[in-house]
Amino acid sequence: MFYNPEVTNVQVIKRILWVGGDAYPLHNIARVQPSTLVPRRGPMLWDYFKEIVRWVLLGIAAVVVIGLFWFGSNSLLGLVEVIVLVLIVVSTIKLIAKLRTFYALVIETAGMPYTALVNPDSNLVTRLVHQITDAIDNPQAEWQILVVNHIGDKIFQFGDYNMGKVVYK
Repeated sequence: MFYNPEVTNVQVIKRILWVGGDAYPLHNIARVQPSTLVPRRGPMLWDYFKEIVRWVLLGIAAVVVIGLFWFGSNSLLGLVEVIVLVLIVVSTIKLIAKLRTFYALVIETAGMPYTALVNPDSNLVTRLVHQITDAIDNPQAEWQILVVNHIGDKIFQFGDYNMGKVVYK
């Protein structure tokens, strides 16, 4: 769902909100809101279960082959156990990383809503919403913050009509 994070400069200068290279004139912003992005956990858990079964079956097959061709080689059997255990731990770490909930900063202008950035820290995204709305009401407001942006699938939707999907890598 999400790819490598990048650091994004978010700033308000001269009545313009900059999110990285994207510029939003503050007077054109109709709404700013945080949005919760919860991953679909069911399919992820099912894939994890299938991967664990695959590692265990692969380990059993390796033990059988070692038993048939290298009689009583306990060092090879121990190595197979360690490899299977490491693969299960790696799969578990990947699952935990995928199950994280992310929060999006959604900016809506006269057109469609746009997910400006995605971050696992809900407080940071909420604080950005407040800072942006304060800047809309305060013509002298200028500020800057660097944010780790987890760029992923961006779904553009207006009302009930799906406008399409763009995958950024």
